[in-house]
Amino acid sequence: MAGIRFPPHFRNGLRQTHQYSGTTKIEQKIRISAGRYLATYTDTSGFQSKVIVEIKRPTGNYQDYKTGCEKIASLLAMSPKPEHLRAPHCLGLIFDQCDSDFSLDRPLSFIFRHPVSYHKHLVPSSLAGLLTPGPKHLRKPGLGTRFSLAFSLATSVLLLQACELHHKSLEPRNILFFSERDGTINLKEPRLFGFDHAGPHGLEFTSSPTGLQRPSKRARVIPPPCREAMIAHVHQMATQGEEEYQFHVHPVCPQNSSASGSPQRYLKRFDIYSLGVMLYEIAVWKNLLSIELVESAVAANFPDVKRAHVRDALLGSLQQMAPDMGHIYTSVIARCLTGDIENGGAPTRPVRVPLSNEYESDEILQGSFKRNIVDQLALCKA
Repeated sequence: MAGIRFPPHFRNGLRQTHQYSGTTKIEQKIRISAGRYLATYTDTSGFQSKVIVEIKRPTGNYQDYKTGCEKIASLLAMSPKPEHLRAPHCLGLIFDQCDSDFSLDRPLSFIFRHPVSYHKHLVPSSLAGLLTPGPKHLRKPGLGTRFSLAFSLATSVLLLQACELHHKSLEPRNILFFSERDGTINLKEPRLFGFDHAGPHGLEFTSSPTGLQRPSKRARVIPPPCREAMIAHVHQMATQGEEEYQFHVHPVCPQNSSASGSPQRYLKRFDIYSLGVMLYEIAVWKNLLSIELVESAVAANFPDVKRAHVRDALLGSLQQMAPDMGHIYTSVIARCLTGDIENGGAPTRPVRVPLSNEYESDEILQGSFKRNIVDQLALCKA
């Protein structure tokens, strides 16, 4: 990967981390979006810092979910990380350490360090907010800015996959932008959040929402603050918006593998598909369900709307997009949405997805992703 270097430890497993005792505080919370806050974190020594708190409602078995989140937190706690990964630095996790079965009253929170080069008191914006009409909406940026944003996101996914990690929640709510001191937003520097369903890549891992899991070394466990306050925040988390973002998920990927008789393992192509949907949204600068052709596809198939209906609608419109975005950009979207990453042209038909017990060369796929997605986006110029 030209120009991209990995720290020696980054792909070689997890560091041993420690549990801490004592009291901590998370206060001055400002809501960013559902379950995500800008806050002040006070550690056990009394040191204060600005953090991003992501409160998660576990799915399935709580213990399995917690183990998976510890694994991801350990990876995101490693330093240094490749600059182009654009993932936050994780300070640790907060969870109720009771060992009973799952309960909605037992939230788990990732604590991420606020990027030091940005204004610490301005609430970050999500790509979802910038694309959606409302107070956070941003006027459609110039073509060059959109190309740069698309390239940055694709590079982040490339690096995640090189680390054998699936994100599993690549959608606009999980792309954040931090403000400069004058309040401006640099769209060329997105930050990737929403790692609660992330998990390792491999033949033995299915697409279960828990993501995972092998036994792992422990992530840093931050002692929980007031449990009642944490529970209150969980019950405040909004559930609206889930309908829209289900269409960022690959049509073949079951949203709940436990309900499937033959679980489909999670594939790198699934995250690449989600990237392709976001690249389409960036091109038209609209959220998915406000795109007219998607609205039509949903209306025509209601109430039995399938993710494949939305995919087919997007693929069928790429020729009309080409005069505005260029053949290179639209061909990249086509490869992402069809899964035909190895195709150097503009594929129009989805490829067959490997089954759980079928081998697929990661080396070939990774090389094709870099060559036919990331490197091609780098050629897009306004």
